[in-house]
Amino acid sequence: MGDKERFKLISSVYALFVRDGKILLSRRANTGYEDGKYSLVAGHADGRKTMREEMAREALEEGGVKIKNDDWSWFSRCTDGAETMREWTCFLP
Repeated sequence: MGDKERFKLISSVYALFVRDGKILLSRRANTGYEDGKYSLVAGHADGRKTMREEMAREALEEGGVKIKNDDWSWFSRCTDGAETMREWTCFLP
């Protein structure tokens, strides 16, 4: 196959937490990408765990929300069509 770079899929998980009509957001900091901007609780999946496990990890790390893997249901999946494709899998509590 030579030096040709292989196709890469960067997977991310996003959580939508809503309470009393308010949405939990996190503010990006010290990442070097979009710092200072707000986002849903989110993170990249590293491929070593299921997407549910990845979402539970990110919910705790980024949002301070402890959840069980089976507390979630799959919501949506889409790709943005970029040269390096990205896939989003969203879960709702």
